[in-house]
Amino acid sequence: MTASIPFGGAMLGSGMLSSGRRGTLSTLAVPCVLATTLALCTAPVTSGAVRGWDSSTASALGEASLAAVSCASTRSCTAVGSSGSGVLVESWDGRTWSLAPTPAISGGVAVLNGVSCTSPRSCVAVGDMSSSGGAAYDLRPLVESWDGSHWSVAHSPGLGLASATLNGVSCASTESCMAVGNDRSTTLAERWDGAVWSVVASRAPGSYGGFSGLFCSSASSCTAVGNFSYGTGSASSILPRALVESWDGRSWSVPPLPGPSVAHLYGVACALRACQAVGGYTSAAGTTRSLAEFWDGSAWSMVPSPSLPTAELDGVACATEEFCVAVGQYSKSLVGPSPSGALIETWDGTAWSVHA
Repeated sequence: MTASIPFGGAMLGSGMLSSGRRGTLSTLAVPCVLATTLALCTAPVTSGAVRGWDSSTASALGEASLAAVSCASTRSCTAVGSSGSGVLVESWDGRTWSLAPTPAISGGVAVLNGVSCTSPRSCVAVGDMSSSGGAAYDLRPLVESWDGSHWSVAHSPGLGLASATLNGVSCASTESCMAVGNDRSTTLAERWDGAVWSVVASRAPGSYGGFSGLFCSSASSCTAVGNFSYGTGSASSILPRALVESWDGRSWSVPPLPGPSVAHLYGVACALRACQAVGGYTSAAGTTRSLAEFWDGSAWSMVPSPSLPTAELDGVACATEEFCVAVGQYSKSLVGPSPSGALIETWDGTAWSVHA
């Protein structure tokens, strides 16, 4: 699974920035009913994620984690993640969760980071698979698809010997999906047109960058978020900066994004013409604070997020322009050890507030 670095931390190998999901609750879709750290959604959704929750079946496997969940209906949800050295997929039928058989991947380690279901019979899950041999290390994108009866490994574009991973996927239909992540030190985007997966050109403004998540409302409208760095070697240049890129059906573009200089966006969701992107930033005092950016249809702006000692938002979903839910984690104290807790914030069309 893609590693994470604290804000202001060092680069990963080969200069690749952290772009994996983090947190107790990572990304969800709404309308949802939240029970502890499990999100069950009452409407079709594009994608989401659950952290820190183990189903009875996953617990029986030993060490296991779920990274993402997508619900096509109240009676059809799919959660993905990893268990041991292999992928983990669980299915919800409206009453119980059960393990879903997945194709065996020989050698190395495989993990699924994101999933998107357009119907109970059509899901796409993405992640990465790795193997080691000699001095070379190979981390390759992994795409799996569900046809209503079984999971299969889909052919993904060959990127050569590299360090590439897919962190999120969003399908507008069975014939239109976008998956994003990072390829060694740059952003990576792959598109499904109903027949084949292909790499579409994307690039962060700086020397290094990566995508953490995305939302697609149609085949010609996607928003991806993550971070980038200018990476010239000095201490300030390698610090991560928040990144947003927009897809218009032909190419990716980078709109202006006001906000803190040291920041990372982890999740994004849109309703009609409005979008919410969430993450975290490093304050002048060196603490991590939650970050929320808002797209009004013409420009991005930073909107205030409730002040907590330390906090981070890892995912967001919007049912309407006036109702969004963001999830993540927070710490209750800046002094001494303090356990982190699950954080839920709600948007009412005007402001974010902490959900008690």
